[in-house]
Amino acid sequence: EADPSKADEIRGTPPILANMSAEESFTLGNEEFVNQNWSKALEHFSRAAEADPSKAEYLLHKAAALTKMGSFDQAVAVCHDAMKAEPSNPKPYLRKGMALVQKGDLSAARGALEAGQQMDPSNKQFATWLNKCGDAPAPAPPGQAGQHDEALRGMLGAHGGQVYPMLDTVFEYLKRNSDFFDRNPTLAVDMIGDLSKKYADSPAAASAASPSPGGSAGG
Repeated sequence: EADPSKADEIRGTPPILANMSAEESFTLGNEEFVNQNWSKALEHFSRAAEADPSKAEYLLHKAAALTKMGSFDQAVAVCHDAMKAEPSNPKPYLRKGMALVQKGDLSAARGALEAGQQMDPSNKQFATWLNKCGDAPAPAPPGQAGQHDEALRGMLGAHGGQVYPMLDTVFEYLKRNSDFFDRNPTLAVDMIGDLSKKYADSPAAASAASPSPGGSAGG
């Protein structure tokens, strides 16, 4: 029969580490992080967070290690845990925004960073990371989708129901009335591509593209 005291050793965790306090694990994690040993740092930060899940600092360092390893979605999930642990702490929003910027999801990053900045306007890191978002808009608040349908329906009708000319008009307007294309042309192209992919891959778009029974895709 296995010795319960050696359970951690069987799982690959030396007993000396398993018996450490949350703060001791956190300290070891910081040492590994400074030395850029991301996976080791993650192990220690995870152990600290498990020992005391009420402390956002442990969770945020775990998210930082995950971000360094390129596990952006996991990092964001850990940031959400930190938000629940300390709802009034703006730092989880900063860490979430940083992970999303590095993932390339600039719109979601802006939403997180702006939320955190409202909680702590004096923290200049929010402005620094918001600048990395370029012109990416924050996600639309719930209920805003469809708010401009009437105006857009009229605009589409004015272009004979043709999408390409309508989009050309929109981009030409942005060129004249904003620095969207001039500030960072590559980012502008990437953002437009991301939005196109977002709606091309959405269930609603897929449904609209599928021919209805008895009909045709070109109908």
